[in-house]
Parts: sequence; C-alpha cells; structure tokens
Amino acid sequence: MNDLQEQLPPPPSAPIIQEHAAAPTPTPTQLDDRPPDYWHSNKHLMPINFGSKKEYPYSISFKPTSGPCKYGVALLNLEIGRGMLEPNQPISDYLPQYMTGDANAAFLIDWPGYGQVSRVLTFIDSCSHRHVTRAQLGAQVTQHFKEFINTRMEEDFVEGIGIQLGIDGVMYDLVRLAELYTKDGITFRARWELNAHYQHLES
Repeated sequence: MNDLQEQLPPPPSAPIIQEHAAAPTPTPTQLDDRPPDYWHSNKHLMPINFGSKKEYPYSISFKPTSGPCKYGVALLNLEIGRGMLEPNQPISDYLPQYMTGDANAAFLIDWPGYGQVSRVLTFIDSCSHRHVTRAQLGAQVTQHFKEFINTRMEEDFVEGIGIQLGIDGVMYDLVRLAELYTKDGITFRARWELNAHYQHLES
C-alpha cells in the first residue's frame, strides 16, 4: 500500500474562485446561553454615519435589552428578532402620521470608503396590511447590510478614506444598529456602531 501511494501523483490544485454573489451569511452557532453579541464592548464602539437631530429630526431607535454593550442592537440579534426593546411595536408609533402612509421607503446604505447604495424597506406588510414592527424592520436592515457586504468587490473600496468590509475587514457580526433616521419619511439612513476592537481596525 505504501509503494502504491508513493506512485500516485498528487491531486491537482483546485482553482480558487472569488465569489461576489449575494449569499446569506450563516449565524454563528451559540454553544451556551450567552447572547450572540456577548463579546461586544462599549469601550471600542465607533459611530458610523451619525446624523444631527437638527437635520434629521425623526428616527426609529434600536436599544438592547441586555448584554455588555449598551448602544444599538447587534445585527446578530436583529436577524433573529431578539435582543431589542419593544420589538413588537409598529413603526407607526415612532413617526408622524404623514410619514407612514406609503408601503415602502428608500434605505440609503452609507459606509466610509464605499459608494452609496439604495435599497427598499417595506413599511406595510402586504398580507396583514399593517405597519411592520421594530423587529421586522431591524431584520430587513440586517439583510440589506449583509447583502451590501457580500457584494462589495475589492475595487469598490477607496483606500485611505474608509473602513474596509469583508473577510479582510469588517463583517456584519461586528456591527450594531443604533437608529434609522430621516427628515422626510421618504429616505432613511442608518447610524451604525462598529465594534472596532480588532487590532487592524484600531488606529
């Protein structure tokens, strides 16, 4: 058997294929009762895209129910509908009535170093004809941001002026959603909180 193995040629090397298609990122397996974001910390939080209340007076906030980090809700929690205060409250409770009549709104994803991307948020459920809840809205935002990360190519990133996304930079499990803010109820932006505790993210 050993002589036969020595005569066999080594297996060919498989080509490495760079995937840029939008693919769902699996949720890390939790092996104990700790929340998915148990390792997040207030100490290293970095706010991203903070809008002034004067310019954007209306917002839907996301506050955690527990955990060591007190600002925003981890996308790890939002994608499974947990870890936030008042998850079942309809979003119409937090915005002026004239802003909640449309079924959809635009969601502009801004991340330093990348071009702006627009996605659609569903505000009124097509089946129930009721406004979506905070938890449902948070899950939508999480899915859009995960897709945004998964579809960024290396050439999309502008060196020196931003924070790189992807395997070599920031993945969605490092990000928290603090609020969605707007000035007109038509276009919404997010204020993120980044857990920049890895050495390559700290300057």
